[in-house]
Parts: sequence; C-alpha cells; structure tokens
Amino acid sequence: MSKLRKILIIVGSVVLILILGLFITAKIVLRDKYVVPILMYHHVDDNWQKSKLSVSPQSFKKQMEFLKKKNYNVMLLSALIDAVKQGEELAPKTVAITFDDGYEDNYLNAFPVLDELQIPATMFIALNSLGTEGFMSWEQIKDLSDSKVIDIGSHTLNHAWLRSQDDALLTKEIFESKEILEQKTGREIKVFSYPLGAFDEKVQKMVKLAGYTGACATNPEIDFKDPDKKYDPYAMARCRISRTSDNLIVFRIEISGYYSWIKSVRDEK
Repeated sequence: MSKLRKILIIVGSVVLILILGLFITAKIVLRDKYVVPILMYHHVDDNWQKSKLSVSPQSFKKQMEFLKKKNYNVMLLSALIDAVKQGEELAPKTVAITFDDGYEDNYLNAFPVLDELQIPATMFIALNSLGTEGFMSWEQIKDLSDSKVIDIGSHTLNHAWLRSQDDALLTKEIFESKEILEQKTGREIKVFSYPLGAFDEKVQKMVKLAGYTGACATNPEIDFKDPDKKYDPYAMARCRISRTSDNLIVFRIEISGYYSWIKSVRDEK
C-alpha cells in the first residue's frame, strides 16, 4: 500500500469519526426539541400559485408517496393524542395529517390519494359551510367518515373566533357542532380544531366539557425545557403545509419533528 493511500485512509477515517461524533452530539442536544409533526392542509387545488393555503394535487400526491416510501408512521390525530395522554413512546418518524374547513377539493383531490395509499388523516369541518360553493356536501362527509382512512373532527358551526366569547356562543359552536356531526356520521367525534388557531383557557375548558379527547391549534407556545409539557392534548401544535413544501427538501425539514423548535428560535430572533 502506498504512503498516499495510507494517508487518505487515515484522513477518511478521521472525517468519518468526526461526522459520526457530530451526528451523535446533535441527536443528544436536540433530543428534547423533538415534537411529533402534525401537518395542516387547507386546499389541495390548482390555486397554489396565488394562495398560501393551497397545495397542488401533484405536490400533495408526491408528499404522501414520500411518507409511504420512507415508511413514516402516519397516525390519526385522535390516536396520537391518546398515545400522548398515556405517555406512550412514539415510533420514530411518526406524523399526523389534518385538513381544516371542509373544502370540496379535499374530497376530490386529497381523499383519493389517501385512500389509494391507505394513509390516515383527520378532516375538520366547519358545518354551516357545507353545501355551499367550494365546500363538501353531507353526502361526501358521510362517505369520508365511512372510509378506512378519514376521521372527521369539528371546526365549529361557523368558523367562529372563539376567544372572549360568551358561554352561549361557545356552547353552540363547540357542543352543537359535535352533536350534529355525530348524528350525521353515526360516529363519535373525538377531536376539535380552533378556527384561526384562536383559543384561551375558557375555550379549552369548554372543549374538554364537550367531550373531545383533544384539540389542534396552529402555533401554540411549546415548553421545550420541560419534556412533560411539550404536548398539550388540547393545544396540539401544527405545521402548515403550503406551496413552499413543493420542494421535498423543505417538506422533509417540516416533517423532521424539529420544525416547531426551529420556528421558535427564529421567532425569538
């Protein structure tokens, strides 16, 4: 073996050890920063170039195929919340998928992909929008609910801003929406999504009293210093998926489990 070859082998070994050391160090340092990513979609349509709330059908399919190909553990949100409450250790690469509002394109463009790939997801419905232009019908909601992959959740009756509202309005939006969905679907409605991510202590209390097992927010504050407080079952943090996620590198960062922490550091600055 030539002297140059020996030097290259030694240098290569040192570099490999350094990379491995950095990787192990990063895993240890970031261990407490990990939060199971809950993806938040709105529209899956061709308006993605104009709206930050839209993802193209092509991108959505590509993202779901990526999760399937890379063997991600995709859980229903209700199952994830149950696991959090019971203190279960979640499998690596766990993720949950949610949709807000009840847009018809979710049924037309997202549901067929999820059904084909057998990927579970939760769709939150603002009930009084159903049957209007651009939104699903009750027949479509029932079809989703009867499928093996879609869980239905409440997003209130009127997509109402809930903070600082009186008890009468909260009861109507939170309790009544649950009752109607259960009557129409014949299934228990377990989860709730705060419209516009807005909630306060009073709203959370009402959601609990209504019998929901958990609720989604948008960007609630997460206490990364206390591992026992990273998950609030009634204020689960989500990551909005938009056109920037067309790039699978960006999408992979968003589903890494560290994106919430990255955003918190960025916002502090």
